[in-house]
Amino acid sequence: MKSLTGIIVNGSKDTLSMISITFDIYDVDDFKIEDTLAYTDSLSPGGKWKFEAMVTEDAAFKAVPVELTGHPDQATQSIQVQEGEGQLELLEYDW
Repeated sequence: MKSLTGIIVNGSKDTLSMISITFDIYDVDDFKIEDTLAYTDSLSPGGKWKFEAMVTEDAAFKAVPVELTGHPDQATQSIQVQEGEGQLELLEYDW
């Protein structure tokens, strides 16, 4: 078993909730062998989150981020925040 770690930053002016990042995991032959997810309840404006996602397959060779989402913490809003919209940013990740 391996763990995938990294850092995500909230670049918005709002506290975001239900933040998750999903990775596809590939073997040395570039076959997808699993996916993994890390989740945190909330992240304040400018806050950084050091995540850890468990990878169960021993053959895991490469991780590719596929989705990074969060939601404004205000009850009247329900929009999803995607990476690249100046809100959440994946700064780094590694085994």
